Amino acid sequence: MTNQLQKIELENLERSESFQVNSLETANWAFKKLEALKAKEDEINKVAEKELERIKQWQSQELKSIENDKEYFEYLVTDYYKREKEKNDEFKLSTPYGKVTSRVGAKVLEMQGGVNEQDVIDQLEQKGLVDFVKVTKKLNQADIKKNFNITDDGTLIDMNGEVLEGVKMVRKPTSYTVKAGE
Repeated sequence: MTNQLQKIELENLERSESFQVNSLETANWAFKKLEALKAKEDEINKVAEKELERIKQWQSQELKSIENDKEYFEYLVTDYYKREKEKNDEFKLSTPYGKVTSRVGAKVLEMQGGVNEQDVIDQLEQKGLVDFVKVTKKLNQADIKKNFNITDDGTLIDMNGEVLEGVKMVRKPTSYTVKAGE
């Protein structure tokens, strides 16, 4: 905050090309001017920081409101898309202002009942089905999906008719993408 003396110095600020510092007195005068300018600069920066903070808070509130509205409208068009897609598998939702696309989730193995991937690997090795285990000792999910029988509830049955315990085939959820303004 500028004090009264600094205000006077700022009012009397003369910028003259001919002014030179050539004595202690003129140097002192220049320092007073610099001090007054620095105080004014600090005052302006303080005001600006306060205003910037207020603007950022306002921006955050406005954007939060907009984000909520966007989520609402994305929900509405996605819900409509899902309903129409159930009626007609070939349904596409595309307008000049945007479109909704879906991608069916891939089938993946889901470990169940406290069974982990290593337990399933051990099970496959005990059964001599090492082709379904990758060299890195991870499940070869692609080959299991191709070669094992899968019941409606996701139970995996190997070529010998034996159930692979502790794992089921499940479908990942369908993902939806909303693109607006493209």
